[in-house]
Amino acid sequence: MSRYEYECNECKEIFEVFLPFGDNEKAKIVCPKCKSERTNRLFSGINVNTKYSSKASPNSCCGDCGHCG
Repeated sequence: MSRYEYECNECKEIFEVFLPFGDNEKAKIVCPKCKSERTNRLFSGINVNTKYSSKASPNSCCGDCGHCG
């Protein structure tokens, strides 16, 4: 499942929809607030967690805790 963010053109509500990968092109997306079908998909970043054994420098994120940036 993929998470997609949409914005309603009518009421400006921003909401998320979970769809199987690739189904977002043919899915009928309806705003949960005003029930309008006039929605636009927003650009969303992805979150990737990786593990590595190298030590981070004092001024950079180690990637292990998920709290720094």
